[in-house]
Amino acid sequence: MILQYNHLSGFPSVFQSLTGLRVSEFDALYKDMQGYYIEAEWQRLERVDRQREIGAGHPFMLSARDQILLTVVWLRVYPTYEVLGYLFGVSDTTTGRIVERIVPMLEHLGRDSMRLPKPSRK
Repeated sequence: MILQYNHLSGFPSVFQSLTGLRVSEFDALYKDMQGYYIEAEWQRLERVDRQREIGAGHPFMLSARDQILLTVVWLRVYPTYEVLGYLFGVSDTTTGRIVERIVPMLEHLGRDSMRLPKPSRK
């Protein structure tokens, strides 16, 4: 779990190499996303087909900041979910779920450079 914000932000050049952002730029991105992340999380929790009560089930291993960091690293470097999960201390399926949830949020906020690659482009 070496790629968590609290640890990685202490190494600015590595942080920038992995994310394409300076630590201050990532902090601004996180601040911009906080409200939208909370709103999207409530929509996820209050969906009609939910099987468990809110608060039931296994809690997230990564904070919202680390989930955003994981997604930004994936968009910048494109490691496999297995490798990224190993680096962040979560499973590859958890990594996939995080990426699928966070990328639309980044797109919604108008981060044009932070979106899924076009399949036709190599």
